[in-house]
Amino acid sequence: MTWDDYSEKELVAILKSMIFVMATDNGLSDRAKNYLNRKAVLIDCTVPLLKKTTEISPLETVEIIRNMSFDKKDIIPYLWIESAAINHGRTYGKYCFDDFEYEKEAVLVLSERCNVDISNYLSNRHEIHPPLTL
Repeated sequence: MTWDDYSEKELVAILKSMIFVMATDNGLSDRAKNYLNRKAVLIDCTVPLLKKTTEISPLETVEIIRNMSFDKKDIIPYLWIESAAINHGRTYGKYCFDDFEYEKEAVLVLSERCNVDISNYLSNRHEIHPPLTL
């Protein structure tokens, strides 16, 4: 599956959910904002996706993700763990949600409401490779 398989609304909802994960303890840091900008560009450089995250409500975000196919949801836990790691200044390594107290709480709520399976990411560490450059 590629980013082209997602609708614009799905991409915006995914980005908004990542923002929710990153803003759990002290809001969005400059590092988090830079990461989100790079991620949005890598996903689709022709659409101002980050700006559009302000145009949908948290409820709409949940509904959009909940209604996505399981194949489309497969990438979401990885993006959430990547977001949590970046939020703590970690740009590479192996992580699981148990490594991040506040972000884990946010992800548990999101995963339940959005019907996203995070079981493989709770205590099993995964290698992250966030975008470091454009």
